[in-house]
Amino acid sequence: MKEWSTLTSITDSVASSAVKTSWDLNASLIIALTESGQTSRLVAKYRPHVAILCVTTHIKTARQALVSRGIIPLVTEHFDPPNNESQIEKAIIWAKERQLLLEGEIVVIVAGMVHGVPGSTNMMRVDIIK
Repeated sequence: MKEWSTLTSITDSVASSAVKTSWDLNASLIIALTESGQTSRLVAKYRPHVAILCVTTHIKTARQALVSRGIIPLVTEHFDPPNNESQIEKAIIWAKERQLLLEGEIVVIVAGMVHGVPGSTNMMRVDIIK
């Protein structure tokens, strides 16, 4: 079995792809569901042209996110296995209420399908706001 390169992790690859996708599609927001904040920091590392909504269950993670460029923290109660749909919907509603997203705009979402394991971000999704 081939070992993964230590130079680029799966999370880092997903983060850079999310930023490229946001540029290519002229997205209005990137939503990062994260336990530790690492996903949102990796997205910020690639300097997207839009804000990053860091959705987390930990107040400490939200506070730490404030020091990174372009990250807006949002604390939620818990993540919903297996697909986090309720947290994604809550984040979109929150962003719409604050005029970060409008109807017809595009949002890029990054999250992990392995719950409770920091560093397991392995999914990127693109949605059009209705």
